[in-house]
Amino acid sequence: MKARTDIKRGLAGITLAITAVCLATSCEKMEIYDQGGNDNLAALDIDIDWNGYAGTKSQVYLIVARLNDTSHTWFVTDSASLFLYESPYSPAIEGNVTDYKEYEDGQQGGDTPQDDEGDGTGTDSGDDSDGGDDQVVVEEDGTDDGTSGEDGGEGSDGTEGNDGGEGEETGEEEPAQIGKDAFKLLSGDYSMMVATKDDWTTIDDIVSFVTQQDKVGMQHLRMVYRDITDMAQMPTLGGKPYVDRNPGYRFITNSGPKFVGKVGNASLKNDGGTNTQSFTMQQLTQRVHFTFTFNVTADEGDSIAIDSNNVVAEIAGVIPAIYLVDETMRTNSLKRMFLTGEATRTDSTANKATYRYEGYIDAFGLLAGADNEVVSGPGVLRIGMELSLINADGEKTSKVITATHNICAAINNAGLTEIEDDPEKRVQSTKEASISIGETLDIDATAVMAGDSNGITGWDEAEIEFDI
Repeated sequence: MKARTDIKRGLAGITLAITAVCLATSCEKMEIYDQGGNDNLAALDIDIDWNGYAGTKSQVYLIVARLNDTSHTWFVTDSASLFLYESPYSPAIEGNVTDYKEYEDGQQGGDTPQDDEGDGTGTDSGDDSDGGDDQVVVEEDGTDDGTSGEDGGEGSDGTEGNDGGEGEETGEEEPAQIGKDAFKLLSGDYSMMVATKDDWTTIDDIVSFVTQQDKVGMQHLRMVYRDITDMAQMPTLGGKPYVDRNPGYRFITNSGPKFVGKVGNASLKNDGGTNTQSFTMQQLTQRVHFTFTFNVTADEGDSIAIDSNNVVAEIAGVIPAIYLVDETMRTNSLKRMFLTGEATRTDSTANKATYRYEGYIDAFGLLAGADNEVVSGPGVLRIGMELSLINADGEKTSKVITATHNICAAINNAGLTEIEDDPEKRVQSTKEASISIGETLDIDATAVMAGDSNGITGWDEAEIEFDI
């Protein structure tokens, strides 16, 4: 295993000197390097330290900009730092894979590259596309090299990915190495970044970074969550789709932490050896924990059943994009996320049960709305649950209910972000925070089942959605 070396973190404030270069604006490969043969090329090997992260690691973008001119490119590596392919919009260098199909030949299945012409932020509540006009991104199936699985984290259904630590011995034959230890690029001094590459996010202007190098620099690149557009990714309650009562804010996937590592000045030399550059990953996201309590009361002798997997919680006001260099965020477009969590029964009597819900999101930031009373918009927490009541005769009745709570004050008190010079520009204040909702949600199951009243008090808005 390669030795891990700590590196100095930070690119913020670095100004890249720009020299004008005539470039076509199409997505064809461009000859941006001096054609001096292999004498001008250096071999680069990278070493990624995940900084103690034990979850499943993703593929990684390696983004490089040569100082003192406008030579930009990017690579994709697996989580173990093996090169998979270079940007197909970069000049062909012998030994570097730029055709994704060559990489795909070593895997089972997978998609061919596609041009995603969206900006990754589509929303009904604002446009956050200030990163540039070219949003084309080369995609693949999101798998790694066959050894580390999908990117960590948690899907929209609240399930967690497999642990991505060191693999255990299984007795199975080790898969063949698909990636390469090193790729080549022009020798010289570079600024470099590595960043998470997965199915749930994209990097705006990553193609223009190569094809319009005199206009798009590292400071323009930002990671953006993709909207959930497939309803199959949405949770269900009672066998029916989740009822959306806040449709002005689209959902993005709570898919685990995102990472970045930066090096301000790396010198690559062609001296017959391989240049090894180390990166230490830092979290781009912040983890926000949520806890709340609800009580369910039934008639004497009746029993209450709530499956912990049938409690869904979502929060609005999630910031969907962050600039990679200075880690600032724009707030003119906000989204929603489902929490990863579960409800646990903490106390019960003959006809009353108390549940505690604990969940979290990994997001770039979370904002509250300006009004602490409204029941839609940023800063509004909403839960849905399937509630079952079994009477003394063994008859079971089930309903899906929802409740809404404005937690803007609690979000503001948590101090998650700080305002920069622009009111719509924020930076994170912390990487982890907790929000506890003090008000208890009280549910009178008898009234809920009878249907003569909603039987729900303690939160701002509650509904009986449907019978099961």
